[in-house]
Amino acid sequence: MFLNVTLGASLREAITALPIERRIGFDLKKIYQQLIESFHTYESHLSNFVFDRDMHNIIYSLGFVPTHNEMNDLILAMRFHPRSRTSEREEIDVEHHLIHFYDFVDIIIPKLLNNDYEPADEQYLLKCFKKLDQNNKNYLHKKLFVQTMSTMEDALDKNESEDLLNFLVKNENLSTGNLPDFFDYKRYIKHLLPQRHLIYLDLGVAK
Repeated sequence: MFLNVTLGASLREAITALPIERRIGFDLKKIYQQLIESFHTYESHLSNFVFDRDMHNIIYSLGFVPTHNEMNDLILAMRFHPRSRTSEREEIDVEHHLIHFYDFVDIIIPKLLNNDYEPADEQYLLKCFKKLDQNNKNYLHKKLFVQTMSTMEDALDKNESEDLLNFLVKNENLSTGNLPDFFDYKRYIKHLLPQRHLIYLDLGVAK
């Protein structure tokens, strides 16, 4: 049902600005399908809406990782879209705002087409984890890792911290021998790199 939407001006401009070799064979339908799948994983109580608190995971699931400030700018752009599809009636959560699918699409597709954000890099993420793993054990304590992620400049909020800890606790594939409180961060990176809930570490490691 989403594929019948009329292209917004920003999207038309982004497609027009692509090099001719990229426009040949350009598959907007495939991109829309990817966005639909990511978006609906976090759909709220209202059809075609998500809470802004879930937008981080939606965007990470697309395979790129904006900085904290870039992420905030994206969410604000979606919330205050000039043709916002979100009415005051729909803003029923006092702490978290709703974002409509079309507002999400209008803002995010030009960013994807322009390659505005670097994709997650496995070797870079591995360097970041090794900086935390000062004893070269190849594993980290689950709670201490979450606490570290919650105190950094681009900190996780309470909900994100709980989600991450629950994931680390419940995912048996990340377990480390007979050490239930620890997880194998190499398997964590490989498992999450193309998946949702990718956690981007900015620990001052040179790329």
